[in-house]
Amino acid sequence: MRKKIQDLIRGTFEEDRPELIVPDKGILFEVLEEGVFRGEFTIKSSRKEAVRGLVLCSNPHILCLTPQFDAVSVTVKYEYHARELKEGYTDRGQFVIVSSSGEYTVPYEVSITRFYHQSSIGKIKTLNDFSNLAKLNWEEALAVFQSPQFTNIFPDENTELLYHGLCTAGMSSHEMEEFLIGIGKKARSFYEVDNPLRKLENVSSVQRDVITITKSQWGFADIQISCQEKFIQLGKKRLQSYDFLGKHAKLDYTVHPEHMHAGKNFAKIELKTPFQTKTIQICASGPSAAERKNQSLKARRYQRYRLIQDYTEFSLDRLSGHQWKEESLGILREMIKENPENPWNYLFCCQVLILADQREDAQKPLEQAGKICKNMRTPAWGYWLYLKAVLGEGESDLLDVFEEIQEVFQKYKKHPVLFWVMLQINPVYEQSKERRYQALKRYLSAGMASPVFYLEAYNMLKDSPELVRGMDETEFRIFYWAARQQILTKELMNAVLAGASRVKAFHPRLFWLLGRCCRASQSQEAVKVICTYLIKNNRFGEAFFPWFLKGVESGLKIAGLYEAFIRSWHKKDGDIPEAVLKYFAVDTVLPAVLKGRLYAYLARNDRRLKQMLKLYGKIIYEFALLELKKGHMSDDLAEIYRYIKRQVTREEWERIGLGSGFVRKIVCPGYHFSKVAVYQSGNVYKQIVPLVGDTAYISVYSENSRILFEDSYGRRYFLKEGYRSSRMLPGEKMAREVVSVQEWKEENSQETLRDSLEQFADTIKTLDQMISEAEHFGMEVNGYREQLLVRMLFTEQFTENHAEYFRIVCSESDTAQIRDAYVSYFSWRYFVYKEEVPEEVFEYLEYSIQNQRLLNTCCEIAMMKYLCLFENLKETEYKLLDQMLEKYQDDSLCFPFYEQMDLRLKRKYFIHDCIWLGLKYERGRGINCRLVFQGRKEEASQILPVPEVFPGIYVLQVRLFARETLQYVFFETKEEVLQSGTRTLQQKDQSVTGTSRYDCLNQAIVSGGQDLEAIFKYARISDLSSSLFRPL
Repeated sequence: MRKKIQDLIRGTFEEDRPELIVPDKGILFEVLEEGVFRGEFTIKSSRKEAVRGLVLCSNPHILCLTPQFDAVSVTVKYEYHARELKEGYTDRGQFVIVSSSGEYTVPYEVSITRFYHQSSIGKIKTLNDFSNLAKLNWEEALAVFQSPQFTNIFPDENTELLYHGLCTAGMSSHEMEEFLIGIGKKARSFYEVDNPLRKLENVSSVQRDVITITKSQWGFADIQISCQEKFIQLGKKRLQSYDFLGKHAKLDYTVHPEHMHAGKNFAKIELKTPFQTKTIQICASGPSAAERKNQSLKARRYQRYRLIQDYTEFSLDRLSGHQWKEESLGILREMIKENPENPWNYLFCCQVLILADQREDAQKPLEQAGKICKNMRTPAWGYWLYLKAVLGEGESDLLDVFEEIQEVFQKYKKHPVLFWVMLQINPVYEQSKERRYQALKRYLSAGMASPVFYLEAYNMLKDSPELVRGMDETEFRIFYWAARQQILTKELMNAVLAGASRVKAFHPRLFWLLGRCCRASQSQEAVKVICTYLIKNNRFGEAFFPWFLKGVESGLKIAGLYEAFIRSWHKKDGDIPEAVLKYFAVDTVLPAVLKGRLYAYLARNDRRLKQMLKLYGKIIYEFALLELKKGHMSDDLAEIYRYIKRQVTREEWERIGLGSGFVRKIVCPGYHFSKVAVYQSGNVYKQIVPLVGDTAYISVYSENSRILFEDSYGRRYFLKEGYRSSRMLPGEKMAREVVSVQEWKEENSQETLRDSLEQFADTIKTLDQMISEAEHFGMEVNGYREQLLVRMLFTEQFTENHAEYFRIVCSESDTAQIRDAYVSYFSWRYFVYKEEVPEEVFEYLEYSIQNQRLLNTCCEIAMMKYLCLFENLKETEYKLLDQMLEKYQDDSLCFPFYEQMDLRLKRKYFIHDCIWLGLKYERGRGINCRLVFQGRKEEASQILPVPEVFPGIYVLQVRLFARETLQYVFFETKEEVLQSGTRTLQQKDQSVTGTSRYDCLNQAIVSGGQDLEAIFKYARISDLSSSLFRPL
């Protein structure tokens, strides 16, 4: 098209364009649903001249593979894609060929047909056929299910929605199973296991066991199997359909004793589907001898635990000395009876009797222990030395044995009894409590977590709270133990609260400890410490809300307290304090979720909180408007939307709340799903949202919809029951909702019109109608007008209102080339073919010539012809014609329309005595003209060559006198007459008033020689010319 525009601007015109030969009959073909048809047709030039152009089609189903051409003959290839078209549909349209030979159309008609699968039971035409095939041959049915033509047998849109929704991630047996369940052709399969409680005894080598699994229905099976215990190894971690023989499958597992501990070993094998979890409990134990050994070991551990527990209770004055002595000695006697060679049992008996102030009785077990401790330098021997020195009742005795015990301790530094003894007798520790406390901390930090040492540390801190200078891990464990024993003193509580402010990270046990301290002290400072600790570590929620509530009720001034309160508050927690509400009425720097929580509380209590809502009214409205635009929904937002709906008019709510009435809340408890997918009418409205806490919010616009659930593996399931669906906001019935959604969601006619204009793939007439319609809608169409005007110039086929297009194009900038090409084309048609053209063309020409814009020759000639037709020229028009005439007279060019020119200009350029004979013929020919003059004394005849003044235009200038008849013949060869005719001077040309010699001569001829004045006048002018002018 660009080349054609440039040619028109340069004044290059196509006189005789070849025609295009296109198929005279329409193209008819058939396409399978969802199939692709490939076809072609041929267009060619009527002569052996290349034609250039475009092949267009506005049908979105057609893809033109030959969009442009520049050849004598071209084969146009195309594809028809029958997407979303159903059997029985007929599609009609046309290809539009925009070419340099004009605009042509090739109509087509497409019929959509359907494909049915052939199977072992015959053609699959219905879902019943498919279900029967699945029962008999699952693999063959799966191949049909995976075929693109499977949708041909769907009876309604709901079935198609179900199919497409399930098959988004794949088309495996799982999707086919869910599809059959969704269309009601089979029930969901559940599973049972035999003997879910299994006991294996005397496992001394690897044992194998088998679990039988039975399913309730035919169809696909997929069971995930897991076991966390190492001594159980599963034969398979997944059971699928091919593992079942009929309805039964075998799952084997092995028990490995090398990974078992002594005693009973418990394990669980879980068989899990999204709808069911089955557990097989397994109890395995080793041989009997090992079991007895294990029980004996457990009994000894329990005896030691009771000794330490009773000692702790006695030290904390929770158990009397007599009761503690009797219980401890009873346990130790049992231990001595079981193992009489263990010196520790006798030593502990001695220690109990010493603490019970029965020193004489303590001598006997001490002596017995001494007999057994024959090996010196052992921990038992060191403990024996200590007890012996204690019974000696003298400090000198303890000091005497200190060095010996220390020597043993250096060898056994991690022995707890020796360390305890060193705490009692080391002189350094007695002189410095700080060093004793630090030694105890180091021992505890090394992992020696005996309650005896916690008790020692507690007693030291109770007596000397100043020893606490922070809150490291060891001190926290000491305080935690003391809190669990409920023995924290006020001073220790204050130490805990002071130390917590220096802890950087959050620790659940420290939080528990702070809570115990706060509840015990009942002080605001304790509440402040806890709130600050929680805020600093970003801990919010139900577990922490009571502390933030106490902080707010106590009027504490803590940065971020009110924000933490809102973050942790839930509507079940009761009213929000007024101070919090007033704070956020001014400062609303909160995430949208928390804003929704706060504003929903106000909306629920709008009657009780009228004064507060005066502060929040505008804030809530702007927040709701923003969330509605984003399409957000939650329980809190639903409360806010209902409140806003009550406050605004119905018209305003329809404007701002459109779409919120379609939102539904989906609650699906008890299943292992991660997402919800919604497919609705036409498969247009597809939505996938995550399940958060078994809850999701979806938009359901149509009754024709399918809700599917997706697990973490991307597999989808259809549920007929097992979930709850509720509308968040009241609205119209679904049938009316669909209309609203179409108004809201679907492309309206303006958008469709805009898309069609963007494609610009229709005929000139149709595009003109679309532009008019778009203008009616108030759309900007000037760009399309320019595009269509260019196509008209290219094809040389114009609409009736093309002059209006030109006027609008003239008003736009950067359209000079289009304007010049348009004016050039119609100047050519006006000059050469004498067609009527719009007045705007001559207005544009006049303006351009006056402003010395460069135009081609044809434009200037057309303007000259236009001005020549006026009998009374304006002064400006006269000067313009004079200017152009001077140029062409200098070039010795003349045109037939000179005969209508203003006589003044004819006389000025001495052509008032001429007539002009014109011929339109092929360019570049050698044309001659035979002239025969009749009416003279002697008939004169001559042959003159005819100059080509413009491509294809031949003009001969001739002088003719009154009462003469001129016969002329144009020819290229003597045998061929191209044009002939006769010319005489018209009455108006036989001037009787002129003053030139030609006029005088004509007057004399007309009077038959009687007008002597004309003759005398002719003689005087001739004499004057002879005297004044001399031939060169």
